[in-house]
Amino acid sequence: MMVQEGKYIYGIIGKGEEKEFGPIGIGDRQDTVYTIPYQDISAVVSDSQIVDYTHMLKDAVARLLLGHQKVIEKIMNLEYTIIPTRLGTFASNEKEVSNILDKGYRIIRDIFREISGRIEIDVVATWSDFNSVLKEVGEE
Repeated sequence: MMVQEGKYIYGIIGKGEEKEFGPIGIGDRQDTVYTIPYQDISAVVSDSQIVDYTHMLKDAVARLLLGHQKVIEKIMNLEYTIIPTRLGTFASNEKEVSNILDKGYRIIRDIFREISGRIEIDVVATWSDFNSVLKEVGEE
């Protein structure tokens, strides 16, 4: 089976600059995360093997999702607003990333205007007895 290398896309930031964030990428390789700029926006990417996540075990996908989210949070902690992409977003090369930014440029700029000055809050809840919670919800 041939391994194909490509660009893993974490998201898009509202600055058109070349920037390297260091070896914070997802997976075992901890690939260097950097930007591919286009006008006044940039894709946040790392060099990675192109992988089909739909055929992976749930535990492996969960670990990759956690790593993907950690990269996005690290970028946010550096005072960048980032529009995240979904887990498993790949491009075959830098030119394809630039084409994506070019084709979506107007929409991306509109999104940045809309989300400017806002924050995202994730809420996670756990129950020690999930079955009783489900039973109670079912009764309601």
